[in-house]
Amino acid sequence: MSRYADLKNAFGTNFTAAVDHWLNHGLPNEGRRSSREFDVQFYLSHYVDLKNAFGTNFTAAVNHWVTQGLPNEGRAGANEVDVSYYLNNYSDLKTAFGTNYPNAIDHWLSQGLPDEGRRASLEFDVRYYLATYPDLQAAFGNNYSAAFDHWVTTGISEGRKGAP
Repeated sequence: MSRYADLKNAFGTNFTAAVDHWLNHGLPNEGRRSSREFDVQFYLSHYVDLKNAFGTNFTAAVNHWVTQGLPNEGRAGANEVDVSYYLNNYSDLKTAFGTNYPNAIDHWLSQGLPDEGRRASLEFDVRYYLATYPDLQAAFGNNYSAAFDHWVTTGISEGRKGAP
């Protein structure tokens, strides 16, 4: 809801209603982004084969990412989160995870982003983002997850730069 003012105004803190809206309208009809890790609009526009296969069937595209695109193919789920980039950019992770993409993304979620500020795509670098904007550094310090969330919910629409 933090990304969409209309939903925040409509649902306030009623997260159950917001999830229900996403499942019944936000995803299938509008292709709204539900998480920092996955953006269905990006997914379809980034992969021509998927756009050709699914068109605007956003639900089918999400299901593809969950069952095939991430676990078997290592496809990027968002402009800011590309598991193949993550593995190829850090040799220690490539050694540890190989092509186990689900475990690699779990690592990024639980340790790589929050504890280490590791970069999960060419398009976004949380350390750069914090270093470039003193207001964000003051607000978030080294809270990389909060800075990443700011990028997704506010920074993009503000026209902030996410990478050099």
